[in-house]
Amino acid sequence: MTRALSSTAFDATYARSDDAFGANAAISAYEGEVQRLVSDDVPMALMLVFAKRYPERSALGAYALSLPKEAADTPALYEDESLEALVPMLSLHFVDQVDAARREFAMSCADARQIVAKMSDEPALEDLEFAWAWSMVRSRAITFAVKKSGTDVIERKRCLVPVCDVLNHSPTSTSDDSDDGPNVSIESNDVGESIWKTTRDVAKGQALRWTYGELSNEEMWLWYGFVPSTPSHGDCSVVFNLPDTVFANGLNAVAKEDREETAALRRRLLERCGALGLNEGEELSFVLTMRGNPKVLGGIAGLMCCDADEVVAVAASAVIASNGGGDGSLFSFKPETRRRAGRYVAWLLTQVEAFVCGATDAEIAELERTAEAVGGEFAARFRTAKRLRTGAKSTFAAVQGVLTEESLLKNGSWIDDATKTLIST
Repeated sequence: MTRALSSTAFDATYARSDDAFGANAAISAYEGEVQRLVSDDVPMALMLVFAKRYPERSALGAYALSLPKEAADTPALYEDESLEALVPMLSLHFVDQVDAARREFAMSCADARQIVAKMSDEPALEDLEFAWAWSMVRSRAITFAVKKSGTDVIERKRCLVPVCDVLNHSPTSTSDDSDDGPNVSIESNDVGESIWKTTRDVAKGQALRWTYGELSNEEMWLWYGFVPSTPSHGDCSVVFNLPDTVFANGLNAVAKEDREETAALRRRLLERCGALGLNEGEELSFVLTMRGNPKVLGGIAGLMCCDADEVVAVAASAVIASNGGGDGSLFSFKPETRRRAGRYVAWLLTQVEAFVCGATDAEIAELERTAEAVGGEFAARFRTAKRLRTGAKSTFAAVQGVLTEESLLKNGSWIDDATKTLIST
């Protein structure tokens, strides 16, 4: 499939300019009253609302009628009671992301209601009507990088692309030989057209799948309304926050034999890379991925666990790097330092996993019995949340695999590289 350059871009600019239903004037009037621009999702969602209300008058009428009848099953649209029942299974970071999405939706919905109210003889906008349109935009629009006319500025635009948006998603890391892996890729040709093409034979009745990006399970559920049926994949990631007191306390344990001068120098290095010295209430954010080593944590642990001579070497490299004389590569950790640093990270992640993955296995079993007894929508959402947890636990397990004694002694130089990166930035 080829999207020609002459194809209409059904994006926010189009939605604002197409005034077949009077929405354009109403949006402008409302923005003038509130003295701010509404989110791009508002005009795009209203474009779908009116396409569904008046399909014979809209260029997107047939498209709107072909879309799913219900809103995407995203926790951003769950009732409070339903969401609260799932919270024990969810990480604090994901709950924060859901809360932010719910606020975003609430504001967009309120703006849209006021805009429609300014349109003569137009029926009031219902919350469910807008929720459907908003979720269709968030779950189906494709983001393109577009060069702004006459400049070198690259803008990222979300566009609705009928036909192409029916392609299903597969994680980027799923094997091409797998039945549920991507069998479609997207590329650009010499004139800038977007082309979707199959990468292997596709049997009759088999779904066409490309990838929406390297998206975590959390992102998939929040914006697309589902978690892949195989939740453990290379795009899995886990996000969590830690206060600097965690590293201050850890430092007291792993470097308790430091002399005063060494302790002061080590602390300055940790403050330089941001692991210590945060303002009250601030926290450090970390991302674990199935794909790679925990580099930031490894770099911090390298600074915490290296011996006195290595502290001096790291400090000298940091000074040279800050003066533009190098990239922090003037030191190399001993195998024992790498082992100690990696094992400290392994211990820390064991503590983190307990609160990131939510409830215990026993609590999950009890929640599962309750969910199956309730049945219906809640049982389905529980199963989605359980897949989310499975992906998170798989991510922790994969990262722990590179933090074993054997792995650290054999392939632990990544801790050196991670430390060099921290002190050079």
